[in-house]
Amino acid sequence: MDAENVILNLVRKSLSENSDFVYLPKTAFYNEGWLLRLALEEFYNWPLKKLNPKDFGKSWLSEGLLQPPFKKEGSTHVDAIMGDYKKRPGTKAGLMLDKNAKRLIVFEAKLFSWFSKKVENALNYNQVARTVACITHLFCSGESQIDLSNFKNRLGLVLLLPKEVITGKEKELNEIICKCNIRDVINERIKSQDNLRTDSFKVLLPEVINELKIEVISWEAIIEELTWITRYYDSCLRYNKKTKTMAN
Repeated sequence: MDAENVILNLVRKSLSENSDFVYLPKTAFYNEGWLLRLALEEFYNWPLKKLNPKDFGKSWLSEGLLQPPFKKEGSTHVDAIMGDYKKRPGTKAGLMLDKNAKRLIVFEAKLFSWFSKKVENALNYNQVARTVACITHLFCSGESQIDLSNFKNRLGLVLLLPKEVITGKEKELNEIICKCNIRDVINERIKSQDNLRTDSFKVLLPEVINELKIEVISWEAIIEELTWITRYYDSCLRYNKKTKTMAN
């Protein structure tokens, strides 16, 4: 018996339309993680406005770990990442920038959950600000100083949500992606937890925020270009709405 084939058969049975729950719940397969992985296979066709998908190549990694700038904070999982990165020594999934890096894009994907609003001991340190802080830390934690000027229009953070969520949470979304707010949230975190890994973080933070292109895009806009995942997306919406947990 071949273990890999058994796994595939279990997956096929679990995806059967005849039952909501066979061996695994449908949400184990119909979720934002797999939706993003499918969409990234044709990232070059995404209708982005601030970034050119063709600048980032075709390879990507999901579930990578970014080291935070604060010593007493755990690593941040990112849904996916593309660009000039490599494995951080001594880790299984930790990432760092290549010494000759010139491009980087991080993806955060959602269906009906919302971006986390806090971490332990920091009630206002939201997920977007935390991700931006980790991106900044990449520029001051490598084997050598990374030249930010090489990333002109090739440094991005892309947030993906259903159109109905973007419409329903537009005001809150605009607040959390506002660069001034992001800077203020991170600086407040620095003041309350003065345990930075590197002193250069404070210097690089405004420069990285200035260069970073933050883009919000709906799944529907992507699927207009990638019609082959329409059916899968519809299933994601259907099964995840049953366990909708979007914060008010």
